[in-house]
Amino acid sequence: MKLADLLAAWPLTRQGPESWLAVFADVEDAHTVIRACGATLARPMRHADVIGALVQQGEFELAALLLQDEAFLTHVEASLVKDLEAQVERVTAAAIEELRGTLAGLSERAQRLGVRVEAEAILKLGSRRLREGRSRLKPLEQQVTEAEFKQVRELERRLGETARPPALNGQMFEEWKANVAQALRLGALEAAAAAIEAGPSADRPPAVSVPSPPIWPYSTEPLDGVVDCFFGDGLIPPGFERYVPDASDEAAWRLLKALKAVGKEEGEPERAALLQALAAVLECEVLRTEASAAGTVIHVDDLSAPGFHAFGRRRWPKGIPLWLPSQAQASPAVPAGELVVRVVRGPPDPADNTLHLRLQDVFAVLHDHTRRRSRLLAQLGRQLPLDRAFDTVIVDESTRWERQDLPGGLLLAEQPTLLVAAPGMGKSTLLAELAAQSPESAIVEASKEGELPQARVLLIDGVDRLSADAVRGMTRELHWARTSQNPAPAVLVAVRSEAREMIERSAAGMFRVIELPPRSAASLREQARVMLGWVGIEAEVPGSYDRLAFLASGNPTLLFHLCRALAVLLACAGGRRRRFELAHVEQAWQGSTFSQAARELLWTPLQSHEGAAEVLRAVADFAEPGKPLSREDLAWALGGREAAWVESRVRLLRGYGLLRVTEERIGLASGGVALLARAWTAPATTPNT
Repeated sequence: MKLADLLAAWPLTRQGPESWLAVFADVEDAHTVIRACGATLARPMRHADVIGALVQQGEFELAALLLQDEAFLTHVEASLVKDLEAQVERVTAAAIEELRGTLAGLSERAQRLGVRVEAEAILKLGSRRLREGRSRLKPLEQQVTEAEFKQVRELERRLGETARPPALNGQMFEEWKANVAQALRLGALEAAAAAIEAGPSADRPPAVSVPSPPIWPYSTEPLDGVVDCFFGDGLIPPGFERYVPDASDEAAWRLLKALKAVGKEEGEPERAALLQALAAVLECEVLRTEASAAGTVIHVDDLSAPGFHAFGRRRWPKGIPLWLPSQAQASPAVPAGELVVRVVRGPPDPADNTLHLRLQDVFAVLHDHTRRRSRLLAQLGRQLPLDRAFDTVIVDESTRWERQDLPGGLLLAEQPTLLVAAPGMGKSTLLAELAAQSPESAIVEASKEGELPQARVLLIDGVDRLSADAVRGMTRELHWARTSQNPAPAVLVAVRSEAREMIERSAAGMFRVIELPPRSAASLREQARVMLGWVGIEAEVPGSYDRLAFLASGNPTLLFHLCRALAVLLACAGGRRRRFELAHVEQAWQGSTFSQAARELLWTPLQSHEGAAEVLRAVADFAEPGKPLSREDLAWALGGREAAWVESRVRLLRGYGLLRVTEERIGLASGGVALLARAWTAPATTPNT
């Protein structure tokens, strides 16, 4: 008789995971078996704990076999067996969801590179034994990563071998190369390849939305001499005319004149004039000016850009300080936690805890009227402390992100529109965009009392915070505005799914309903690249952005929280490193910074809706990954609830982006939200897989 048969006949093997694993070991090793049996004899476990330990190790198939073993079942009550079977199924499904999620991004990367992925074989292995599925993933990940690096090296080789066309001067050629190299650093391989294929050109749209660092070839020249060159005085270096702004560029020449004045005689008025001229170049308004022995400070209203969150206007209601030190003051005293932008005339002080805006960088971009603001902002962003790079999501210039998939006719005068979207999907941002594009429009905060303004377009926000009575009052106000004003205003009301239910109950048929779809993976991939790129964070592996987009599940606010968690993780690691790997993405995803923010965004609001968590838990428990439930099966899983009750909760959860619903089937939405949903609905004692 084989050793495995002897072990299987021994009842005590069911009281420890080590001895049960020894029964099914691929190779019979007497010493290993003796140690396993000794461990079980020394510390026999409860039967439920044995199942839990097997599941925790990812031994799903052996846990399921143990639950079918006669010797095991004779010592376990039937009700406990049922609970343990549900536990094994739930944890197995969660593990497969995790593997499927990892494979989704990996398969997309592999497809672009021509690498074959046997996804179903990996999932099948993982459903039996998690470590076997993961072990197949590791070489595949390495193969795809090596193919990506090979592609990067090939593009770098082609870039290095690209010759300068005779019609393009040397500086313009170097700027073109820097722009393409920036795209490669940020993982925008397709854009870099297209730029190399097209060849060097002075007409170079940015390969990615984050500008490349400025190049200033005259860094050894004294400041006064450089300023003179702009005015055509002194010995002008070859190629300098490339940097001279157009004669019609009033802001640029105002700055150069202010610099010339400071060079002749420097006092507080001259420093203030220089800073105000610099603010005009940065396209900012000056809120106030302060002077002291340390120098002159102006506070500007806005240094943000789409995807660049740290300097948003609403984050700095009193303005962002730009500081020009007096000649006697070498370094400032900046309070802890404050951000100050220091205008640097010479070499920057590395011990200085300010952000440096070098005049040399300003000179390098001054001629580039359309992009000089963004190029200087990117220089500031690359210096930001990473724990300050992403504070909170506030609707302002920084949250703008162009969408190409918006439904047509959002602002029709014939009928009010109800725009329904999940939390974090960008409803308020979209209203701000529409207000900027629509003349005579007004954004109305529904929670504030008062009459509706007279406007051609009414954009209503904040309805989600209203009670049912307040919602009825709002619909009456809107009806009165549309019937009493001539012409009737176009109305767009942005709501979550729960507010939609209240509005449709109180004003049935009044609104046409448009659902704002989740963002595409390609859009979120680019958004992740840009948000992180603004603050100088780059990926070691280009496919890391695919993983970020997959985990965000089409929700731009989830993506923001994930990028924030990633930045905090890199900040905690210390040093000046701003490059991340796929392992950092997984750490950020699993860390408390992200998990708490995701829970507050999508899970906490649902707790006030009776039955929503119950329905989500039923789908998570009974729908296998990739195999959604029928409506009949879901009703059965919910104990025979009425169809209308189930449908109401399903629509709410679908509106939150947590469920994927077709005419016949209901399952968890794809992406990271499926992993979140399983984690939120699992018992607190579910083992970590």
